[in-house]
Amino acid sequence: TMANAAVFFGLVRMLGERAEPPEQRLEFPSARENFYRAAKHDLEANICWLDGRIRPLAKLFRDELLPLAREGLQELGCAPGDIDDVLGLIGGRVRTRQTGAAWQIAYAQAHGRDFSDLVQTYRKHQDRGTPVHQWPV
Repeated sequence: TMANAAVFFGLVRMLGERAEPPEQRLEFPSARENFYRAAKHDLEANICWLDGRIRPLAKLFRDELLPLAREGLQELGCAPGDIDDVLGLIGGRVRTRQTGAAWQIAYAQAHGRDFSDLVQTYRKHQDRGTPVHQWPV
């Protein structure tokens, strides 16, 4: 959650400083469609970005969003080590394509729909402090 928040605040800082506000470059229907595509397809979603091009969300994160978030966090005065830590977590999720939602789906496919077991296993991994992109299924 902290890593997600860091990316959010870094991006808000940088996108908010642009001469042309993002909402003028990406109309609401496209933003709404991006939201639903990302919710349904996770990092595999193809979304329309501010430049009008449609591309995979994982590639957009890797090539544009994480560097932009890094710049925003630096401008906000965050410690370089903290920036590396939080963006490293998100980068790991992008690289492995394993988010919390992706792990849950893969776990249910591998172990059945015993959601009590899923939650217990999720909690066990969480309590160990291991990032979700490193959790075994």
